[in-house]
Amino acid sequence: MIKLKFKYGNSQTDLRFPCTEKEMNAALERIHAEDITPLELYVSEVIFPEELGCLQDRFVDLDEVNYLGKRMDSFFGDEEYQFYEAMKLEGFDTLPDLINLSFNLNRYPLIQDISDMGKIGREYLLTVKGCLPADDADDPKYAEFGRELIRSGKGVFTEHGLLFVDEDTPFVKDYDGQNFPAYVYDQMLCFIRAEYNGKTEFLYLPCEEEAIDKAFARLGTTADEVKITLEDFNTDSPEWFGRFREIASEEGVWTIPPYSTSCVTPCGTFCPHSNTTNGDDGNETAEKEKRPLGAGFARYQNLYEIRSFYQ
Repeated sequence: MIKLKFKYGNSQTDLRFPCTEKEMNAALERIHAEDITPLELYVSEVIFPEELGCLQDRFVDLDEVNYLGKRMDSFFGDEEYQFYEAMKLEGFDTLPDLINLSFNLNRYPLIQDISDMGKIGREYLLTVKGCLPADDADDPKYAEFGRELIRSGKGVFTEHGLLFVDEDTPFVKDYDGQNFPAYVYDQMLCFIRAEYNGKTEFLYLPCEEEAIDKAFARLGTTADEVKITLEDFNTDSPEWFGRFREIASEEGVWTIPPYSTSCVTPCGTFCPHSNTTNGDDGNETAEKEKRPLGAGFARYQNLYEIRSFYQ
């Protein structure tokens, strides 16, 4: 989580990231900054985490902070320590650099326990490769590799362990400072690629209307001109997935199927043959019926209306 204090004019407010578009708009309204363009505000204080103090006393893009907050919120194990130590080692102090760093942690193995050569070698390779055989933990090759790492003198002692930079792992810049890389954070029904003039944005439906507007704005176009491709759909039905992909690619963003809430089960998955009705006791009951593709497309008229599907 990231928590910053923003200043606009004589007003200040706190905002935690990641946040919804509604929460961001509420914070902007509190300091009378709802109409600012571009969406950049002055950070008067970094409340949490202190390691991101580089963001203080400068203007930041709120959408970039929100995206970084989502990335950091999904860190697992020692990844947060890796992130902070690699950030300091590389001297990264801009949001684009920090966002890109979050996608390149496999380049920065951080070894916290250096008392066992086997563990050093294995943890290093596990970070770089992402996975290792589970049945060879005692293989002497890991201890030998660990000794080579220590003898190399390339490790940097940090507050959280011995940090290495794997020179064979390139630093990939997924974020170009304008269009965000694909990253699924919230529960979604549709994963959509939006393309225009060589640029790409990703939509995770349903979502808030502002999220769709911002994605198209970053592309520099409108929904009528963007190329839409359905990348994924939360259903086990190949027939439905194929139909949705066809509509997305051939008929455009405004004709993304307007399915009704009766097509979603209580756990949030898509069920093309479920229909929810009110029973005699007023409670919702699920019925099954056979119906052709498109039969449930009655409620949502376009991509924007799908945004609040789970709300």
